[in-house]
Amino acid sequence: MNQDQNDKKKVNKMTFVKQDLVIDESINEPVVEEEKKHVQLQDTLPAEERQKRKRTEKIRKAALVFVFAVISNSLLVLFGLVWQNDFATLMAWGDSLWFAFALQFAVAWILTVYNMNLFSPLIHGTKTFLLLFVGKKPKEDYYTFMMKVQNNQIPKFYIVAAYFCALMVLIPAIITLIILMA
Repeated sequence: MNQDQNDKKKVNKMTFVKQDLVIDESINEPVVEEEKKHVQLQDTLPAEERQKRKRTEKIRKAALVFVFAVISNSLLVLFGLVWQNDFATLMAWGDSLWFAFALQFAVAWILTVYNMNLFSPLIHGTKTFLLLFVGKKPKEDYYTFMMKVQNNQIPKFYIVAAYFCALMVLIPAIITLIILMA
């Protein structure tokens, strides 16, 4: 009799654990349902409404890029002026604009090179060589390193935005250069 009662208690404990698992799964279900509702809502919209939403999304992204470009370029130009400790001369403004352009263009170029996977052999090789001195192996081989970069690309929108920031400073920098040369 005692053996049967112990078996029933074990079964009850197992059932209780299973019930907890069911409760945990139900916590995640509303999130999935919300995503499905959002996708279904997108599918039920007419074509004109979808195009209008895409257009407003592009305009919103472009406005955000413009605001970011103005703020970041202004801060870089201000930093360049403070660094030179000269706010009055046109040459100081020109130098500060060229400094901001160089930094913005460098960021854009680095993002482009990362997406093209150009420096992956150099980075992985240097890392492997330096780990040799410590007596360790790298955690991942070269192929895995390359595939990780290739599968996690930076969106092209960010790269275009970085080049736009650089171009926005290049135009006044060229104008100040022409004025100073005249």
